[in-house]
Amino acid sequence: MQCPNCEFENMPGRQTCVRCESLLEIGDISVEPIRASSLRLMTRVHRLSHGLSAAAAALLRVRITLAGLAPAMPIPSRALKWALVPGLLHLRLGRRGVGWAFLLGWILLLAVALLNYPYAAAVWWFSLAVAFHAGSIITAVVATGNPGDQLWRLMSSAAIFGGLYTFGYWPIVWLSRGVVIPFVVPANFRPGPAISTSDALLVDGRWRRPVRFNRGELVLYRLGGRSLAGYAVRSGYGIDRIVGVPGDRVELVKGELRVNGVEPAGVLGPLGSTRGFPDIALDLGPDEYAILPTRVESLAGSALERTPLQALSTVAGDDIVGVARWRLRPWSRFGAVR
Repeated sequence: MQCPNCEFENMPGRQTCVRCESLLEIGDISVEPIRASSLRLMTRVHRLSHGLSAAAAALLRVRITLAGLAPAMPIPSRALKWALVPGLLHLRLGRRGVGWAFLLGWILLLAVALLNYPYAAAVWWFSLAVAFHAGSIITAVVATGNPGDQLWRLMSSAAIFGGLYTFGYWPIVWLSRGVVIPFVVPANFRPGPAISTSDALLVDGRWRRPVRFNRGELVLYRLGGRSLAGYAVRSGYGIDRIVGVPGDRVELVKGELRVNGVEPAGVLGPLGSTRGFPDIALDLGPDEYAILPTRVESLAGSALERTPLQALSTVAGDDIVGVARWRLRPWSRFGAVR
């Protein structure tokens, strides 16, 4: 039998070569390496340790990346006040490029949010500005150091941002709604010369809301949430002019409106036409106002009955949110609401 290694002719039946002692039957050797069973405990332990090592290496790479954006020196506690405005802390620490990027980016996001106010897109842009502020704080405060110190600085950054949002951003939004309340005219509103669908209006907030309202004022009020004579109205908001104040007698006869026996002229009347409305007579008591729902599509476009119309047209003073004074959108009609 010839040796595959040295080509020496050996006697038949031998398993090894006489000259080089190599194996003569190579085909009997398994080329598949011995593998550990995946069910063995030690195998699982080794795999878990390798996974943890890989995760630790990934966290280390993240830490190194953050350290590249952060200053290499500890930040004095008195310098943290500059974190109130994104980028200022970076600028104070000499990182001018990063500082200006955060500052200008934050201002740009806030500007876009204001341009989209009060539509839903403004919320998204405002949220991005808040997130940008968070990134500014984290990259400024997180510094190089051991992993324990890094974790502490991350926790400190989260605490700083949480306090900033709780005592900074949220109070500003809450205070602004005390002055003005944004309102977008809904799709079920019948468009007219004064107000159209999707108009963005500013309504008096709780601090600017008058104690008493006057005839002709365009107000936002709570509408519905009641069922009368088989007529159900869902809770929502309406917007129209006040046609009657406490003590007035408001009559609607054959579509013609009379307030204390006199037909209101111009801006003292409702926004829409009362043609087709049933006859009603309202004697307004204390803190009651007459507001005819002439611009709600589901009401003005249907055959209203007398009892529901009387109930919907009598609005308590507490249900009036405020006076609509300014139109923000569309830009072509920007200005005071008349």
